Amino acid sequence: MSIESHSALEGSQAERRLEIGYYLDNFELALKTVLRRDSDLFDVDERNRLSLFETTDLSGRRLLVRLFARRPGWHRVSLLKYEEIPDCEKVCLRLSQIGLLDSFQGESKELTEVVSSLRLSECRHLMAEAGMPTRGKLLELQEQVCAVVEANRIKQVDCFVKLADRQLYRRVFLLFFANRRQNLSDFVVRDLGNLQYEKYSLSAQHLFSSRQQSIDCLQRADWRDEIFAQRDQGSDTALPNAARTALELLETITISDCSHRGRRLLTSPLVVLVREGVALLERLGNHEDAVCMLERLLQCDISTEHNVHATQRLLIDLAKTGRPARALRLVKRAMSDTSDPVLLHDLKKRRYRLSRRMKLHAQRPPALLIPVERRFEAVRLATPPGKRNRFFDEDGNECDVETVAIRCYEKSGEYRGVHVENDLPAALVAACFWDIIFMDLDGAFLHAFQSGPLDWGGPAFYLHRIDAIQQRLSEIREGRHMDRCLDILKAKAGIVNPLFSWNQVSTEIVKQTLLNWPGASLADCLEPVIQDTGSWKRGFPDLILFSPRGEIIISEVKGPGDKVSPAQSMWFDLLLKNGMSVELCNVDANQA
Repeated sequence: MSIESHSALEGSQAERRLEIGYYLDNFELALKTVLRRDSDLFDVDERNRLSLFETTDLSGRRLLVRLFARRPGWHRVSLLKYEEIPDCEKVCLRLSQIGLLDSFQGESKELTEVVSSLRLSECRHLMAEAGMPTRGKLLELQEQVCAVVEANRIKQVDCFVKLADRQLYRRVFLLFFANRRQNLSDFVVRDLGNLQYEKYSLSAQHLFSSRQQSIDCLQRADWRDEIFAQRDQGSDTALPNAARTALELLETITISDCSHRGRRLLTSPLVVLVREGVALLERLGNHEDAVCMLERLLQCDISTEHNVHATQRLLIDLAKTGRPARALRLVKRAMSDTSDPVLLHDLKKRRYRLSRRMKLHAQRPPALLIPVERRFEAVRLATPPGKRNRFFDEDGNECDVETVAIRCYEKSGEYRGVHVENDLPAALVAACFWDIIFMDLDGAFLHAFQSGPLDWGGPAFYLHRIDAIQQRLSEIREGRHMDRCLDILKAKAGIVNPLFSWNQVSTEIVKQTLLNWPGASLADCLEPVIQDTGSWKRGFPDLILFSPRGEIIISEVKGPGDKVSPAQSMWFDLLLKNGMSVELCNVDANQA
């Protein structure tokens, strides 16, 4: 059954969406889609292997898909029991004979891997069969089972099988979903109605331009995970060596004719390894080598997010190594490259301090606007270090600091409010720009399970849609946006989007905000957000409050010891410059 036919089912039919064969149906849908779109990314042998899967009997295909959906590695045949697959042992034998399953034949090189899949009770049973003690922890018994098998104290561990083509199937799903995260479970949550996706036209653009790119994408992610596992197990050399190798790869690889998403998938595991290697150098106090690695990293083709992080770390390391001239050059270059508001403001302050230090002319950065302060009192509970403050309200109920503030505002009789935080600006962007977010652009949508376009979140999204966005901003300034926004809130409720979850902020609050927020101010506040959503996704004040006269107050709430973050300061400045009433509400701890 196809995605489209599943989506057409409603209400009482929901129970039939996961009938026998459901997983295989959708696995084959993904496979056929990828072979139709990206067959050139598989060599002759791989296409033959996939054809072998397609021509295998029904029970065989169902079992292969079931095993693919389980954890990687060996599986004990006697424990494979599925209602839709009668006699799994015979099916495993047939699949092993045609090479779609690998079966354990007692080879010593595979014994440790097989035994590591045994449960405690199984290990004890085998040890008892060998006449050996059965006490001990799982890892100890697994080691002992290996020893008695190699010593021929028991005939065999059992019959075990594993997928022969797991990596090939992983590549199919990588190409189908355009990421390494989604899998067969995404079909389930959609077709059960737990998630609804927007309907959009799929692009014919390819994720990768070569077979090797698709292979490298998975191998690099696996390599990163392997290095982190070795580090967590106490290896002192795995991460430094991998970080150096990853940096050399980033400097030498050429990624041509590749989609924006494909390039990010290829480079992100390497950048993460370099970042972790730099962090290790910094912890060891080796800031000289950290500077060298970060400067090399910034010369590579990396994402905006990684660039911002590397720039911030490099400025810190340059300060620790006493290199103000190099730091100043980096600041000036970064200021022309970044749209991140927090980083840009920090760069302006650094430019001023570094210039003064070097006795150069420096323009003092403009001061950020700050909100008026309001103070309330509440009885605070004893709060362990590192935990959020908790308070008693007037009725003796335990609550958080935002609830205290809302009730204090409402007690004044002037305002009623709700805790919205970063979900509110996200919801406003969704209501105002929904059709532009999901507009048809080449390479934006490669499959039917995307929460948003593949270029979402950074400056590239804005540049690809600049004309449509600027026209929409003009409509908002002129007050011609309300009908469209209200229609969006009604028609798109519950549909997955890249901005927020519908159950985090009510459509009624979004509607009331739109009705009371002047269009010119709203447009000027949303423009930087839609230009670089990833940089403005944090820091919006906690509360929005409405008066009976339609006035809005946006309030950030702080309990004892809480401080305003740089991202919150940037939102204060943006809102205040555009005529909004903003308050910093301090809730002081009263004695019980």
